[in-house]
Amino acid sequence: MNIEFITKILNLFTSDPFTELTISDISKRSGLSYNATHRTVQYLLKKQVLNVKKIGKASVISLNPTELTLSLLVLSKYQKPIELHDKERLKNKFSELKKAIEKS
Repeated sequence: MNIEFITKILNLFTSDPFTELTISDISKRSGLSYNATHRTVQYLLKKQVLNVKKIGKASVISLNPTELTLSLLVLSKYQKPIELHDKERLKNKFSELKKAIEKS
């Protein structure tokens, strides 16, 4: 799964972790295509980083407040400043988190 896509999606929830968004809203706000957003959201749902509830025909996405989710939020929030100073360290951190997600 593309870490940049995960980061863009999670960044939408950093200012308000209780935000609820549709996949279409997430796509527009993150600048990702609808297909890329849908695939990434499905992956994060499977890994229990996000929750989904149906309201009519819409799927409303919110954060699942777990330790893994909080760790991902912190890293996604600080990706850009860290990346400017130590890109390799950031890649290692995300790689570790990706492995943790895949194990869960």
